[in-house]
Amino acid sequence: MVARIGVVLSNWLLYATGGLAVTELKPEWNFFTTVGNSTESASASTTKAGWTVGGGVETMLPGRWVIGAEYLYVKFDSVSVTGTNFRSGNTGAAIGDNFAHSADLASNIVRARLSKLF
Repeated sequence: MVARIGVVLSNWLLYATGGLAVTELKPEWNFFTTVGNSTESASASTTKAGWTVGGGVETMLPGRWVIGAEYLYVKFDSVSVTGTNFRSGNTGAAIGDNFAHSADLASNIVRARLSKLF
Protein backbone atom coordinates (compact mmCIF):
# COMPACT_ATOMS: atom_id res chain seq x y z
CA MET A 1 0.00 0.00 0.00
CA VAL A 2 1.67 3.18 -1.23
CA ALA A 3 0.40 6.74 -1.43
CA ARG A 4 1.59 9.43 -3.87
CA ILE A 5 1.25 13.18 -3.61
CA GLY A 6 2.58 15.54 -6.22
CA VAL A 7 2.46 18.72 -8.20
CA VAL A 8 1.97 19.28 -11.93
CA LEU A 9 4.32 21.78 -13.58
CA SER A 10 3.54 22.30 -17.26
CA ASN A 11 3.64 18.77 -18.70
CA TRP A 12 5.53 17.23 -15.73
CA LEU A 13 4.31 15.43 -12.61
CA LEU A 14 6.71 15.60 -9.65
CA TYR A 15 5.67 13.43 -6.71
CA ALA A 16 6.65 11.99 -3.34
CA THR A 17 5.59 8.49 -2.36
CA GLY A 18 5.62 6.34 0.74
CA GLY A 19 3.85 3.58 2.56
CA LEU A 20 3.84 -0.04 3.67
CA ALA A 21 6.28 -2.61 2.27
CA VAL A 22 6.19 -6.39 2.88
CA THR A 23 8.89 -8.98 2.17
CA GLU A 24 9.85 -12.53 3.04
CA LEU A 25 13.36 -12.71 4.50
CA LYS A 26 15.16 -16.06 4.14
CA PRO A 27 18.76 -15.54 5.35
CA GLU A 28 21.19 -18.47 5.67
CA TRP A 29 24.56 -18.60 7.44
CA ASN A 30 27.28 -21.28 7.19
CA PHE A 31 30.54 -21.44 9.12
CA PHE A 32 33.40 -23.95 8.82
CA THR A 33 36.83 -23.95 10.39
CA THR A 34 39.72 -26.37 9.95
CA VAL A 35 40.69 -25.83 13.58
CA GLY A 36 38.83 -28.63 15.31
CA ASN A 37 36.90 -29.39 12.13
CA SER A 38 33.81 -27.63 13.40
CA THR A 39 30.82 -26.36 11.49
CA GLU A 40 27.85 -24.20 12.24
CA SER A 41 24.86 -23.24 10.17
CA ALA A 42 21.63 -21.40 10.79
CA SER A 43 18.72 -20.12 8.76
CA ALA A 44 15.55 -18.15 9.24
CA SER A 45 12.40 -17.56 7.28
CA THR A 46 9.96 -14.83 8.20
CA THR A 47 7.61 -12.31 6.65
CA LYS A 48 8.43 -8.74 7.65
CA ALA A 49 6.53 -5.50 7.28
CA GLY A 50 8.51 -2.33 6.72
CA TRP A 51 8.22 1.05 5.08
CA THR A 52 9.19 2.82 1.88
CA VAL A 53 9.70 6.45 0.87
CA GLY A 54 10.76 8.01 -2.39
CA GLY A 55 9.90 10.27 -5.23
CA GLY A 56 9.55 10.42 -8.96
CA VAL A 57 8.84 12.33 -12.12
CA GLU A 58 6.55 11.62 -15.09
CA THR A 59 5.79 13.42 -18.33
CA MET A 60 3.38 12.90 -21.22
CA LEU A 61 4.90 12.29 -24.65
CA PRO A 62 3.15 12.62 -28.02
CA GLY A 63 0.77 9.78 -28.85
CA ARG A 64 -0.44 9.46 -25.22
CA TRP A 65 2.79 7.83 -24.06
CA VAL A 66 3.93 8.45 -20.48
CA ILE A 67 7.58 8.16 -19.44
CA GLY A 68 8.77 8.30 -15.85
CA ALA A 69 11.48 7.54 -13.32
CA GLU A 70 11.20 6.75 -9.62
CA TYR A 71 13.50 6.27 -6.61
CA LEU A 72 12.46 4.26 -3.53
CA TYR A 73 14.21 3.55 -0.23
CA VAL A 74 12.82 0.43 1.50
CA LYS A 75 13.59 -0.61 5.10
CA PHE A 76 12.61 -3.71 7.08
CA ASP A 77 13.28 -4.76 10.69
CA SER A 78 15.97 -7.35 11.33
CA VAL A 79 15.58 -11.08 11.92
CA SER A 80 17.85 -12.92 14.41
CA VAL A 81 18.68 -16.55 15.09
CA THR A 82 21.23 -18.50 17.19
CA GLY A 83 23.12 -21.54 15.87
CA THR A 84 25.23 -24.15 17.72
CA ASN A 85 28.77 -25.12 16.67
CA PHE A 86 29.19 -28.86 15.83
CA ARG A 87 32.38 -30.90 15.47
CA SER A 88 32.54 -32.70 12.14
CA GLY A 89 33.72 -36.22 11.77
CA ASN A 90 32.42 -39.41 13.33
CA THR A 91 30.95 -37.94 16.52
CA GLY A 92 29.19 -34.84 15.27
CA ALA A 93 29.00 -33.75 18.90
CA ALA A 94 27.92 -30.26 19.79
CA ILE A 95 30.81 -28.12 20.99
CA GLY A 96 28.52 -25.73 22.77
CA ASP A 97 29.63 -22.49 21.16
CA ASN A 98 26.61 -20.52 20.10
CA PHE A 99 26.71 -18.07 17.21
CA ALA A 100 24.22 -15.22 17.06
CA HIS A 101 23.23 -14.11 13.56
CA SER A 102 21.23 -11.12 12.47
CA ALA A 103 20.10 -9.91 9.07
CA ASP A 104 18.21 -6.87 7.96
CA LEU A 105 17.16 -5.53 4.62
CA ALA A 106 17.39 -1.99 3.37
CA SER A 107 17.28 -1.37 -0.35
CA ASN A 108 17.60 1.48 -2.82
CA ILE A 109 15.42 0.96 -5.89
CA VAL A 110 15.56 3.01 -9.07
CA ARG A 111 13.10 2.22 -11.82
CA ALA A 112 12.00 3.68 -15.12
CA ARG A 113 8.73 3.13 -16.92
CA LEU A 114 7.07 3.68 -20.25
CA SER A 115 3.26 3.50 -20.39
CA LYS A 116 0.64 3.93 -23.09
CA LEU A 117 -2.70 5.55 -22.26
CA PHE A 118 -5.69 4.17 -24.16
